[in-house]
Amino acid sequence: MIKADSIPTYNSKVAYRNIDDQIVIVQPLDENILTLNKTGSFIWTLIEKISVDEIADEVVKKFEVNKDEALKDVIELLTALKEKNLIEI
Repeated sequence: MIKADSIPTYNSKVAYRNIDDQIVIVQPLDENILTLNKTGSFIWTLIEKISVDEIADEVVKKFEVNKDEALKDVIELLTALKEKNLIEI
């Protein structure tokens, strides 16, 4: 389970690029390509910089959502990225 005070990190084997404000990720195991939407791309840019809770705070500021919803969404995305072996917690 991802905790609010955790700081996620990128998997060092993952390649990604920012193309037109969308993050495009090449998954290391199967070389599939994953494109994150605007919110997901914003969250991706904050990985390794701040905690999960602080990422949620930034999402609140940028997208004008409430903190509970932002934290839920951030944890949901980070969990999915972790399951795909794209990040580590």
